[in-house]
Amino acid sequence: MLAVGAVFMSIAYALIGVLRGLGKPHLAGLGIAVSSAVTIIGVGTVVPVYGARGAAMISIAAYLTASAVLLRITARSLEMTAGSLILFRRSAAGMASASTPAPDQRQPASWID
Repeated sequence: MLAVGAVFMSIAYALIGVLRGLGKPHLAGLGIAVSSAVTIIGVGTVVPVYGARGAAMISIAAYLTASAVLLRITARSLEMTAGSLILFRRSAAGMASASTPAPDQRQPASWID
């Protein structure tokens, strides 16, 4: 059961890395905060009733929530839709911000001179 949680955990950590690479670590913290809230609420309500199985369910729910929140935040940061980010489709808006600037917008490289 926890193998499912590991998949969502891996997705969440990859998206955290992308957000940090974009210079937006505070947005990565938001996804972690939401996941922590799900864990705290779940541990208090589900674990007393279902025990270890409940803890596993809460872990999966927390990582799934973190992945969904971080996917949405990352997609917005890249000016893409979440679906195009999942399916690796290039959107015109997303590629405009992620690609190199147009030739008239480039700054001359003074270190080459």
